[in-house]
Amino acid sequence: MKLTRSLGYLAVLVSIFAVGCGDDETTPNGGSGGDAPGGQNAGGEGGAPTTEAAIKTVHAPDETTVVVELEGDFGEAPTSPNAFEITSLNGDLGVGDITYDEATKTITIVTAKQKLGVEYTLKILTPGSPLDLETAKFLSADTAKFWATDLMTGVDYEVVADRLYIGENGVFYATPDAVPDDTEAASEYLDTKIVPIETALLHEMPDKDKNGKILILGLDGHGQYGGYFNPINSLPNSLVEQSGLHSNEMEMLYVSVPDLGYSFGAEAVIAHEFSHLLYNENHDFFSEDWAWHNEGLAECAVHAVAGSNQYAADYYVNPFMAPLANGQSLVNWTYSNYSQYAQAYVFLTYAASRLGGISGYGEMFQLGGDPAEVGAFFQEQLGRNFSEMQLDMLTSVWLQQPTGQYGFDGMISFSDRPETATMSPLSLGPFTGVLFPGPGSAVAPVGAGPDVVFRGINAAGAIDDEVPFDADGGVLIALHATTPPDGDDQSTGTILEATAAPKLKNAMADRAWMHPPPIKPANRRLLLEWRKQAHGF
Repeated sequence: MKLTRSLGYLAVLVSIFAVGCGDDETTPNGGSGGDAPGGQNAGGEGGAPTTEAAIKTVHAPDETTVVVELEGDFGEAPTSPNAFEITSLNGDLGVGDITYDEATKTITIVTAKQKLGVEYTLKILTPGSPLDLETAKFLSADTAKFWATDLMTGVDYEVVADRLYIGENGVFYATPDAVPDDTEAASEYLDTKIVPIETALLHEMPDKDKNGKILILGLDGHGQYGGYFNPINSLPNSLVEQSGLHSNEMEMLYVSVPDLGYSFGAEAVIAHEFSHLLYNENHDFFSEDWAWHNEGLAECAVHAVAGSNQYAADYYVNPFMAPLANGQSLVNWTYSNYSQYAQAYVFLTYAASRLGGISGYGEMFQLGGDPAEVGAFFQEQLGRNFSEMQLDMLTSVWLQQPTGQYGFDGMISFSDRPETATMSPLSLGPFTGVLFPGPGSAVAPVGAGPDVVFRGINAAGAIDDEVPFDADGGVLIALHATTPPDGDDQSTGTILEATAAPKLKNAMADRAWMHPPPIKPANRRLLLEWRKQAHGF
């Protein structure tokens, strides 16, 4: 990437807001002769017993410090950087200044920045000394400092967090006010489900900090979010700090533990946010995301990992908090509106079912998200353009056939049919579809826009794509099928009797506040929109 281009984009974002084990044996000093009980020569009353020289403990209290406690008689303590070697499977650790406290027999070593979640081996190299070649293992950084972002102001702030757990693919830290109850369970889910499934399906896991793990930081987001991914952390801090930003220079996710009931939220939050981390590796950092594609695939990742995403499926047919019934665009995104997350998930899962199953998520992940590009892919693979696929999806959520073109081949099990429209006419934005309740057997909408297409489905499930449409006892689908996402709204026209009252359903919590857009400069507009929708300003 070019430095000047990076700095220009980054400037935009600023405007918005182990213990080592020694040997415990003691060796008595011999004295002058004398008979010991039992007739053995036990020695005389020599000096007091001494402990063999060894490393007693070693630990790293923070990212750049190692503390070594010695024991025994070792003569002069090693205080030269050349007397210490610190290695790991993830690379060696540089040794700097050294101080020694004779009273506590403690050596304090200043190191290069340690790789988090790594086990290091310390070796003493002092030929001729009793400590020569003594070794001990320790875990990096019991505590560490991290930059986080206040999503209300856009201002970065620093926190100090304690290491909670190290797994195969992740290292978990949390601030003292945000310690969860499920750290080990979250680590197991990350290791056995999230990482192996998502990396096989979507993209290999990056490792810019060479520790072989992602970092999960638990903190108190004060009700702002459930979790987020910040792509800035994938850039060098020396680059971003020129724009007033800060990079932790590692793969990491943030989780607001208190807002999730003192949980890391592995199933709903980490699985979702980890897909954003992988998406960042596969898509242009300097372009605004196609949110319907990125967020929809993040909900698909939850499905791939867990085997289903029943919450999103249920929300789609029970949009109590933000109804889809009277029309909401699939592509033109409104952040902090979970009905759109659910709609994108249902559409992409329908497409995946036509592409052969879960692997279809991975195929669509490789695309950029522009409906024209995605539509060309559908045309090549399935012989249907984008709008035809959306029309077929709307048909499928009504018919819910077990197999074939008008079902989901077992990938989604809906708890109901979707809501139908409550008024006519409706003004539909591009890529917006609605279902009017059974207006008759010969329906001819009056005054519909030129790009609004219709499909009738009658009570027997028969499909009618010709005017007049047979929707008797079923639904009439209306879809604004224009190609440019920025096209004007168009009317459905007047559809008589299409005014059924909505079914009463139980409220479902809108989860959209949990998932702000990835925090990169190109997403400034999306971040402001999410903040306004989720928090009112």
